[in-house]
Amino acid sequence: MLELIAVDSPSTSMEMRNGFTLAGLAKKELRPGLAHRVVLATSYMYPNAGKRRARIIALRPKFLEKDKMEETPEGTPLMNSREQFLGHFRSPNDILPSDSVISDFHRHLEFTVRAVADEDEISGNGGKDTIAALLGTFPCVHPKGGFHSLEEYLSFRRLNVGVQFVIAAAKFTIKSSVDVQDPRFARYLRLISDHLGIFNDMASYEKESRALKEGEIQDMINIVAVFQHLKSLPTSAEAKVAAYTYQLQVESWITEEVEILAARGDLTDEEWWFLEAIFMTATGNVFFCMTSSRYGGDVAKLT
Repeated sequence: MLELIAVDSPSTSMEMRNGFTLAGLAKKELRPGLAHRVVLATSYMYPNAGKRRARIIALRPKFLEKDKMEETPEGTPLMNSREQFLGHFRSPNDILPSDSVISDFHRHLEFTVRAVADEDEISGNGGKDTIAALLGTFPCVHPKGGFHSLEEYLSFRRLNVGVQFVIAAAKFTIKSSVDVQDPRFARYLRLISDHLGIFNDMASYEKESRALKEGEIQDMINIVAVFQHLKSLPTSAEAKVAAYTYQLQVESWITEEVEILAARGDLTDEEWWFLEAIFMTATGNVFFCMTSSRYGGDVAKLT
C-alpha cells in the first residue's frame, strides 16, 4: 500500500507537515528496514492468521497510526486524507463520480473491502468488526490541558492506540464469531488494552523524548511523562520505574482475570480461543517492541 500511495497523484501534491507530502511520507517509510519497523508486528501479534487475512490486517495504513495522528487537527490535509480513506469503508461504491479516473491506490482499497467481506462469508464475522473499528477509533485527538489522572490518560490511550482494531483483528484472524461486546470479557479486554498502550509507551519513550527536544513533536503523549507529571518526579528515570511497576500490576490483574473467567465455567472453546488470540496480541506486541528497530534502532532488531 505504501508503494501505491507513493505514486498516487493526489498524494504527491497533498502537503502534510515539515514539508512532506503524503506521497513523500510513504516514500520515507519505504526506506530499507521497513519490515523491522512495521511489517513484522502483524506476524508477531497475529500468529494464527492465514496468509490472506494477515495481508488484510497489515494493510492498516501508516498515516492512521498514533504517532502520525495525535497532533493533527481537524481540517488539515492529513485529517482530510484520513477521512477520504475511511470513506471507502463507509460506502465503497459512492466515493468517486462514475466518470472519475480510479488510481491503483483507490482500486486497491476497494479490493480490500471486498476481500474482508469475502473472508466473513467463509467463516466468522470479524471482518465486519475490523471495519467498524477503523471507522470508530481514529477521531481520537489529544485533549487540551493535559491529563489530570492516570485513568484519564489510560482512557484516552485505549482509543488512541487503536485497540478496538487490534481486538477485532485478532477475532478476524481466527475466523471467530464471538461477541466482542460480551460483558464477561470487558475487564480482560480493558487490561489487555492498557498493556498494549503502556508497553508501546515504554518502548518509544526515548524516541519520543528525542523528537520533542528536536522540535519534531510539540507534546509528549506517553505514560512515562504522565507519571512524571502526576507524581512530580524529578527525573524520567524515576518515572520509568513507576510506569514499569504499573505495567507489572496490569500483568498481575490480567492473570487474576483469566482465573476469574475460568472459575465461571461457562465459556465455550471458541470463546477461550478468542481470549487466547487477544493475549497473543499483547505478547506479540512486547516481542515486536523489544526486537524491532522501530523504537530501539538497528541495535535492537533481531537479524
